[in-house]
Parts: sequence; C-alpha cells; structure tokens
Amino acid sequence: MNNKCVHRTSVRATQRARPRQPAHCATPAHCTTTNASVSRVMPSAYRAAEKRWRQSDGREPELLDFERADSDDRMHRVAVDDSSAPDWLRGAEVYGVRGVDGLRFVRSPFSPADELRWSKAALCQWAEPPNESNLLVHSAAPIGDFFRSWVASPSTSELNKLSWVTLGYHYQWTQRRYVARKRSPFPAELASLASDLAQAAGFSLRAEAAIVNYYAAKATMGVLDAPARSPHGRAPVA
Repeated sequence: MNNKCVHRTSVRATQRARPRQPAHCATPAHCTTTNASVSRVMPSAYRAAEKRWRQSDGREPELLDFERADSDDRMHRVAVDDSSAPDWLRGAEVYGVRGVDGLRFVRSPFSPADELRWSKAALCQWAEPPNESNLLVHSAAPIGDFFRSWVASPSTSELNKLSWVTLGYHYQWTQRRYVARKRSPFPAELASLASDLAQAAGFSLRAEAAIVNYYAAKATMGVLDAPARSPHGRAPVA
C-alpha cells in the first residue's frame, strides 16, 4: 500500500463554547470569508512563500519552521494541562506564534500505531458511502468497498483515484458552502480526536464536519483556503 499515504485530516468544526483563548486567524486572508479578492490573494502569497522555502532548502528566515521552534523566539511553547488531557496527548509539544492569538501547532502527536489506525480508518471506513468523495461525485453508478477492491487488484482499483472525502456536513465545492440537508453521521472517534486536540490547544469545540485529503507518496499538501460558512451561520474552525 505504499502508493497511497494519508497525510492530513482537516477537521472543520463549529464552536459550541467560547474558547479559553481568543480564536483569531493566522493571517488576515484567513479571517476574510466574503471577500473574493482576498481569497484569491491568499493562495498566491502562500505559493510564493512555499517557492522561497523550497529554493532556500528550508532556511528562509522570514518563514516559520516548527522543527526549530525551541530556538526561534517568534514561537513559544504552550503548556498542556496533563490533568485533563487524554493519555496520548500528555506531554505533547504544542506551540503558538507570538502576535497571532489562536494559532496552535501540535508537533507529531501520534505514535506509529496511532498513525496506522487513523490511516486504516481513512481508507477502510471513511472513504465509503454515505460519505461523499471525489469518486462518488463523478460516478454515475453506485460504487464502494474501495479498499477491498484495491487489495484484490491494486492497479485497477478506484482507490488509486481517491483524493478527498467529506464527513458529517458535506462541503459543497461548487457553491463553496455547507448546507444542512447534505449530511451523514460524523465518526465518533474523529470527533473525540478533534475535541482532544482542541483541548490541548486551549479551546473547546464540537466537530461536525471534516475534509479528509489523500495524497500520493510524492505529493505535497497545498494551502487551505476556506471561504465558507457552517450550516449554523458560523465561520468554521479549521
């Protein structure tokens, strides 16, 4: 299964309680969800920064590298309350950025066993109907059981074309919004994970929607550009 690798699960959630710390956005572009021009500028700025980063071999001084967070005074360690954190998050390395309230970075919180467990869930459970995916959107015939088909015939399986899955409230890509009627059950274990991570970062939330992205082995994750609102009228927390 080395030709597919799950790199990121982006959990969007509607805040149910006021965070213990202000939940501001990382950049002004993230904070604007209705201005189309700002939405276009943000990916361009991201790509320009990414290009500088690649050309500098990871040593561009203006960019933040959380691998060097302990030696960069622009970033700071955020304490995790071990008395209330789940066992797997006790001692986790959580960082913030000075002057950017609400931004939290959790460094590699998963053990190898946990990484396999979440990858298996993403491939064997979450990719299946009634959750929506790029495979189902573009298929006229009912399809499913993707992982079993991959095991039977890796070279011809539809799983090789899987790039995204939406859980809970399904993001409407054309309309760029969520609607209440487009919804499937949200995985309880993923909701618990989101809640645990939010708590470690100093927030309280209830996860109701997620976009799970799937990447080929040599692919890289792009910028998150989410000018959308939840079915409840609130801006999503990503």
